[in-house]
Amino acid sequence: MYYNAVLNYPDASSTIYQFGIYKLGWTAYLLNEYEHSIALFGYLIRDSERMDELGLRRNANMVKEAVEYLAHDFMEQKSGPPVQLATNFLDYFDNQQVTVDVLTQMGDFYIEQGFWMEAIEAYNALLQRDPYSREAPFIQSRIAIAYEGEGDYASAARAREAIVENYGPQSEWAQNAADSTLFNEVDSLRASALENSIAYYNQQVTEAAGDREVASSAYSVLIDKIEVYLEEFGDSRNAYEFRFLLGDSYYNTGSYARAGDIYLQVVYDSTSAQQRENAAGNAFSSFYEAYAKPGADSLYLREKMHEVAMYYADNYPEGEFAAQFLFADAGNHYNANDYTTARESYTRVYNQYPTSPYTARSARSSLRPTKRNSSIPMPSCGTEGLPTQRP
Repeated sequence: MYYNAVLNYPDASSTIYQFGIYKLGWTAYLLNEYEHSIALFGYLIRDSERMDELGLRRNANMVKEAVEYLAHDFMEQKSGPPVQLATNFLDYFDNQQVTVDVLTQMGDFYIEQGFWMEAIEAYNALLQRDPYSREAPFIQSRIAIAYEGEGDYASAARAREAIVENYGPQSEWAQNAADSTLFNEVDSLRASALENSIAYYNQQVTEAAGDREVASSAYSVLIDKIEVYLEEFGDSRNAYEFRFLLGDSYYNTGSYARAGDIYLQVVYDSTSAQQRENAAGNAFSSFYEAYAKPGADSLYLREKMHEVAMYYADNYPEGEFAAQFLFADAGNHYNANDYTTARESYTRVYNQYPTSPYTARSARSSLRPTKRNSSIPMPSCGTEGLPTQRP
C-alpha cells in the first residue's frame, strides 16, 4: 500500500520514484502476481530510458535487477508457455537489449535447474531475434549441452553441427558480427563441437555393428565430419588420431584405395609415431584389397603396395608382416609382368626372412622372373592373410 502511494508523486526525486516502482514490482513477484510484476518492471525500464534521454541521474542497478525479475516472472507464471509469453511481451516491448538479457537469463536459469527443453526453447527464441550477436555461437553451444542433459544425443550432435556450419570465418555471422576478436575463441568452440560430433558418430558406428545399412549411414557422416575437421583444424593435437580413424572409416565402407592413401598420410606424419606401424600395415592391406576390385587403377596400386612393403621392411624388419607384405607385393608385380620389381621383393624375402613360410616360393620365383606364374598362392586379406590393425 505504501509503495503504491509513490505513484501519486511522479514529480518526486527520480531515484525515490524509481525505487518505489522497483519495490512494487518486487512485492508483486513475492505475492505470485507475476503479470502485475511484469508490468511494473517493464514500466521501470521504460522510465529509465526516458531519464537517460533527459540526462537525469538514475540507479542503473535497479534496471539490471528489473530485467532479472522479468525473467523469473515469466518462468514462474502459470497462464501459458513461459517462453512464448516472454517473447510476446518482449517483441511488443521492442527493446533489443532487454529481449537479449531476459531470454539469456531464462535459458541460463532453466539450465541451472535442469529444465533442458525450456532452456532450448529460450535460447532458440534468442537466436531468432539476435542471430548475429557476439554470443550467438556460445548460445548454440548451450543448446547442445541442454540436449545432452535431456539425453537426446542425436539432437546434441546436430546442434553442434550448427556451430560448425553457421559460425565459421566465412559465415554470414562472421560477416555481420561486430567483434572480430572473438573469431579465435569461436574457432576453438567449432573445433570442440566437431570433436564431439566425431565421437558421437563413431559411437553410432560401434552400436550399429551387424546392421550394414545403419553402419554405412553413420560412416558416411563420420567421414564427412573428420574431413571437415582435418581441413580446418589439421594442425590440432587430435588430427593425428582422427586421420587414422578416417582411414578405418574409408576401409570399412569399401573405399580401399582412399583408405590406403589416408593411412599413408599417418605413416608419413612427423607429429607422432604412435600408430605408424599399424598405419603402414593397414595401408598395404587397403591397397591390396583395392587391387582386387574390378576397374582399379592397377599401376597406381602396385606402386603403392611396393612403396609400403619396402617402407615396412625397412622400418620394421622384425615386424610380424614384413615377409608377407614383400611376398604379396612381389606376386602382384610378377603377375603384371614387372619382373624387376618382383625380383626385388622376392630377393628381400629370401635374404632377410629365411625361416618365413614365403621364403622357398620366393626363391623359386626369383630364379625364373621372365616366366609368368599365375598360380602363386596369395593370402586373402582379413583372415589368415593380410592384417588389419583396426580397433
